Amino acid sequence: MRIIFLTLLIAVSAESADVPQFTELVFRVFLRENRIFDLLVSDDERQLYIATEEGMKVFEDGVLKRVYSKSDGLKSEVISFLTRDPEGKFLLGGSFSLADKSCLFRLAGETLTVWPEGKGVPSNVIKAVLFGRDMAVCCSFYQGLHVFDLTTGHFFPLNIGAVQGKYFVDMLEHNGYLYLAGKNDGLLRVLISKEALEQAVATGDPAAVAAVPIEIKELTEHTCRLLSNNTTCLAAVEEGLWIGTQGGANSYTIKENIWKNYWDAMDNNFVSSIFPDDPYIWIGTQGGLALRHQSQDKWWAFTMKNGLPSNVILRIRGSSNFVWMATEQGVVQVNKALFYRHLDESGK
Repeated sequence: MRIIFLTLLIAVSAESADVPQFTELVFRVFLRENRIFDLLVSDDERQLYIATEEGMKVFEDGVLKRVYSKSDGLKSEVISFLTRDPEGKFLLGGSFSLADKSCLFRLAGETLTVWPEGKGVPSNVIKAVLFGRDMAVCCSFYQGLHVFDLTTGHFFPLNIGAVQGKYFVDMLEHNGYLYLAGKNDGLLRVLISKEALEQAVATGDPAAVAAVPIEIKELTEHTCRLLSNNTTCLAAVEEGLWIGTQGGANSYTIKENIWKNYWDAMDNNFVSSIFPDDPYIWIGTQGGLALRHQSQDKWWAFTMKNGLPSNVILRIRGSSNFVWMATEQGVVQVNKALFYRHLDESGK
């Protein structure tokens, strides 16, 4: 595997109203790969985990260290998502395939544990959220929600009729609630007691898990100011959520129940990923990067003209010193200090 690093020096025309007049800006193209589904960065920023259609690629200090594939026990090499526990002891991922069997897997150090589809394990897990002690809630392609016991490897279906047969594309936990972003179905808010769920899972009885009380609220373009029921991604901030849709981005302040719409300031309204980095909000779209300064209400737009390898941004993830963007033509590493300094010095 050949890794390509490009330092792109950008001269921005004074006629451009969308971007600051940087004399130079560094976008570091880390990996030339055109099918990237997710990214994870270790706390010390030494390891980068990339979910691709050719397995999970692990880089250490910028060098490809390992590729986890079928030879390691994965049932499919199309990796759909990556997440990790808050303490950084392990990461959890899923493989997605309509041709092969899919699986859920855990990587702890160098030890890979795989739970293949079948015998209670749902197929094609789109997303998993660590929920409570040694549990994860998994969202599957048209198969609803399951609780996964990480200690025993057992899966239990959650009895939520509102999610059965629906296609949810993202999920997160915020202040005890689970939020699911659905294709064509808007946003679903689910309240489940972690303690009650842990106790039910500990019994090993699917009926006990299915009996755990659940509260559900549907948030759609008909019940709130959601821009589109075609939701695409979610991001949590202290006061609430950012929701990406095919019609723009929404911010939702939960306590005050305030919805704000953002679409007219963006060149492209098909939002694919959102990364909050206070006071900035990074919004990846099918037409480039939209960047918003929250308190100053300023917007900037970045495209291939500014050095991005592609205008189609698939995922945005952040670490202490860098922002990482997966595009259709590679992974871009942005030095935050340098980038924000240029924004401040531009005065725009």
